[in-house]
Amino acid sequence: MKKLLQLILLLPAFGMAQYTGLQFDGAGDYIVTDYNGVAGSGSRTVQCWFKSFSASAQRFFVDMGATGGGNGARFSFKINGSTNVARIEIGGGGLNGTTNIANNFWHHLTVVYDNAATTNKYKIYVDGVLDVQGDIAIILNTAATSANPMTIGIRTDLSLMTTLSGGLDDVRIWNIPLSAAAIAASYNKELCGTSPGLVAYYKMNEGIASSNNSAITSLFDEVSPSSVNTLFGFTLTGNSSNYNTNILALVNNTITQTISSCSNYTWAQTGQTYSSAGLYYDTVNLYAGCDSVYILDLSFTSISGPTASVTNCTNYTWAQNGQTYATTGTYTDTVPSSAGCDSIVTLNLTIAPLAPVTVAASGCLSYTWSQTGNTYTSSGMYTDTVQTATGCDSVVQLVLTITPIPLATITVDACSSYLWSVNNETYTASGTYTGTLVNSAGCDSTIELTLTLFSESNTITNNGITLQVGVSTGATYQWLNCSSNTLILGATNQTYTAPGGVGSYACVTTTSSCSDTTDCFNFSNIGFDELSKNEFSIYPNPTKRTFTIKGSSNQLIHTIIISDIQGKQIESAFIGTNSHTADLSNVDSGVYYLTVIGESGQKQNYRVVKN
Repeated sequence: MKKLLQLILLLPAFGMAQYTGLQFDGAGDYIVTDYNGVAGSGSRTVQCWFKSFSASAQRFFVDMGATGGGNGARFSFKINGSTNVARIEIGGGGLNGTTNIANNFWHHLTVVYDNAATTNKYKIYVDGVLDVQGDIAIILNTAATSANPMTIGIRTDLSLMTTLSGGLDDVRIWNIPLSAAAIAASYNKELCGTSPGLVAYYKMNEGIASSNNSAITSLFDEVSPSSVNTLFGFTLTGNSSNYNTNILALVNNTITQTISSCSNYTWAQTGQTYSSAGLYYDTVNLYAGCDSVYILDLSFTSISGPTASVTNCTNYTWAQNGQTYATTGTYTDTVPSSAGCDSIVTLNLTIAPLAPVTVAASGCLSYTWSQTGNTYTSSGMYTDTVQTATGCDSVVQLVLTITPIPLATITVDACSSYLWSVNNETYTASGTYTGTLVNSAGCDSTIELTLTLFSESNTITNNGITLQVGVSTGATYQWLNCSSNTLILGATNQTYTAPGGVGSYACVTTTSSCSDTTDCFNFSNIGFDELSKNEFSIYPNPTKRTFTIKGSSNQLIHTIIISDIQGKQIESAFIGTNSHTADLSNVDSGVYYLTVIGESGQKQNYRVVKN
């Protein structure tokens, strides 16, 4: 109903009256009425239309009674600023609604107090529907006197902090509790004349929307036309703080006529003839500013005839009109009837030449096509024509690929053995081998392997503490320490001299085709020349930091060499005396090898242990 009424407002050409409402700017706009309010504990109903223009604080729609008259002396109808819901307040106690009314939409609000009810004396309605009901503990006793008349848009003490922000329209005050049925039946209609229990009624239609209304100083009361209800704070010019167009054009009566016609229609209400479907309006002004609106809902109907659906390969001649159609589409023919309404006959035509169906296939040496039973030995495109039940030829195309069986040859160089993934066989001798492989087309193919195996020398010989690996043409060498399983840096020759003649060593021999690692060669303690002759003495041994090397009276120390277990030199020095102290404080605990060379060339090897 509201959407229809909004539409009506936008059609002034039909002679409708101007419907307006007042915009309160929240900064000092309010109205002091000539009405004192419902006195004491009398039943009452207060109604209005409201549209919020911004989030509201505690702002008042209607207030009656005295602020200083004690608990229950004031009856307030307002918006709760913390939750943006409607609220009834009695001297500090109150009842809150549940529906958000500050969402920039128009809402109709009704609050009811029923003194005769035993429970649920207070009710709040939103848009004609009950929102909440309940009781308030504080006893209502409104101080309704001329000293504190009812106010609109502000509290009765005229505190500007309580001024309303939003659009307000059609404020009604009753001294009776309206029923739910009465509210639902009248909330979206203007009242015409007077009604029982209606004690004040402000339609707010005095001004012209967004025009200069500065000459208007008072709000008209439909119940008491002689009363003076003074406007305060309103600019009354422009689009704010002034009369604005009310999107809720409230009418007393709406009469709708629904007409379906075969041709042009003349509406008796206006005498006008209409040739197209649509909604047409006529407004009749009644009394007290209430309008009655007549609506013509007009449609034109053609009588639907039979519909035929036809599928053909090339073209189709329609017996209805004798025309031949070669393209798919919907075709109609109009047949006039004696009643004046045309009958429409419809043809849904599909021109559907069958597209060729393509089938892809492959074979190894040949392929037999089940469509024809023919066997083909070469690649190509082959066709077969099939007639369908509709008489349209269907062409089936075979795209055939014949895959020849290839012979593949591969050549592999390996070291001592080779695992061929084609047949999962391991070969330990050079030669030519064959296997079978299924290709991507599913055809078996023969593959030939030419294998060459290489074998490297894996023997180490020694000449004292010097080790040598067998010769391989073009080979490279890398010696490693078997004890620590680490590479010996710089040991890349065919020979390697073991520090102190101790330890365990191997060599990796690499050619262009493969690598081979020798067995580990182990030195025994016999490699140390610790002669019974006490040419040199070492002490303390083991040591925590330093140790001393001392030669005999007739044997001077020429050179000392200290190495770790991996052969890395820690110290190498020329001495020239019969005594020398070596320092191991900067190395880790472990076994170290000492080579002492005397002045006469005598060489002795020792183990030194650092704790």
